[in-house]
Amino acid sequence: MSELGTILPSAKWYQYYINPFELMGLQDKYASADDINSNQIKKLKKLLLQEIELEDGKIAWMPNLNIDKAKALNVCNELHNKNLLEFHLNVFNNKPLLNFLSRGDCTCFDVNLENVFLVFKQQNKTFNANTVLILINQFNLVVAETIKAKQFTILNQLFNCRYWVPSARLQLLTQSTVAIINKNLKKLEKFLDRINHQVIHWRMISKILYQNSLFDIINQLPQDLFWEQQAKILELLNYIAVALANKENFTVAVQILEAAQQFNFKSKKYDDLISKNLQIIINKRFTKDNKTTIPHKKHNNNTQSKDPTVIAINKHLNSLEKILNKAEHQIIHWRMISKILYKNSLLATINESPQDLFVEQKEKVLSLLNAIAITVANKDNFTLAAQILEAAQKFSFKSKKYDALISKNLQIVTKKSFAKNNKTTIPHNRHNNSNQFKKLNIKNKQKNTKQNTKKNTPYSDNYSTTSRWLYILIIIYILAILSLSFG
Repeated sequence: MSELGTILPSAKWYQYYINPFELMGLQDKYASADDINSNQIKKLKKLLLQEIELEDGKIAWMPNLNIDKAKALNVCNELHNKNLLEFHLNVFNNKPLLNFLSRGDCTCFDVNLENVFLVFKQQNKTFNANTVLILINQFNLVVAETIKAKQFTILNQLFNCRYWVPSARLQLLTQSTVAIINKNLKKLEKFLDRINHQVIHWRMISKILYQNSLFDIINQLPQDLFWEQQAKILELLNYIAVALANKENFTVAVQILEAAQQFNFKSKKYDDLISKNLQIIINKRFTKDNKTTIPHKKHNNNTQSKDPTVIAINKHLNSLEKILNKAEHQIIHWRMISKILYKNSLLATINESPQDLFVEQKEKVLSLLNAIAITVANKDNFTLAAQILEAAQKFSFKSKKYDALISKNLQIVTKKSFAKNNKTTIPHNRHNNSNQFKKLNIKNKQKNTKQNTKKNTPYSDNYSTTSRWLYILIIIYILAILSLSFG
């Protein structure tokens, strides 16, 4: 007795295939197309149309099918095509195959029925360019229903039908399965964006792996068709675990990597990587040395996925670049910088990431802040320049180059040394698209000191002489009033 049966509910039968011989109620089997009795076929077709008319589209020998005359004629007329005739005859003579294509019965995939399976395996000639899409469409429908019903143990058996699909069409056979997997992988990818901003609990990961059955689906699929999806989920789990461990969330990190170890078909690379990272987390080695981070494979575009943290950082860096471009022509306020660094969490995101990650972004944010500070300082906005450089000093993991550069420029801005010496410039690496370093000259708006003294001296002398005569006149006036009063 077969362990498999009809997976599809009756409402989904006959969606992609109706066999014309079965539709007409043929009882006998024809060994070949040459043996077909055309008179018998005509008679059966006439009886079929009468049945449809009398029963309003229902057919006694094909339960759960409702069909009109026009569609029934189209199905029967396919027998006029030689290739389709042979296809329909081969399927009609192979009842397990017929039941799968029309009603989703998976008996033909049951390896316990060795004879039926071998017959099916020999049906390569049945599926050609004109008919293979029937198999592919029905298969995707059955697989989706199988996963929905959580009948995962037969998934691997179902994919035995890949032997009848040409290599050029093989990708179509995995469409529904890949769509279901990717839906769950996208949920895991969202956690990468949340790690720096919220607490990640094991139940959030567990729901995807077990409640949504991603674990069972991946483990039951053939490795040769789904190696990319299998590698991607292991990479994502490893990446999430490392990020959590570097934030000292060791418990969830261990749970995730232990779950990753239970996946079948792990490549040697991921098998070793996950085991190594799990051991590091258990030993908590990184807590003894702040400079130690967990080695891991960065999740990136090479696996057809983008790191949400990189996307977020780059978005903020673009905002800083826009401010730098505006700094030469308009007034820049501290709130514009502060919003990016604090409200949008660029400072926290950079500081909370492991030292070995996002090196390029860390260098770029320091370069931008330094360049903006110098630009506003050269426009005599020393207060804002100092605020920006002080904020830049708060970034962790600064390279020796930027640590020294920012400290030096902050000292120059604070002392306002460029105001005392017209030739003083603030040394810096100008941030631009070409990554070339340029020197920015200080623009001192004050005029020459000797010229200022020469112009201001007469103004100062006139002011003091006028004041002296005014005081004398006031005293004389007061004395005159007093003499009249006493006189």
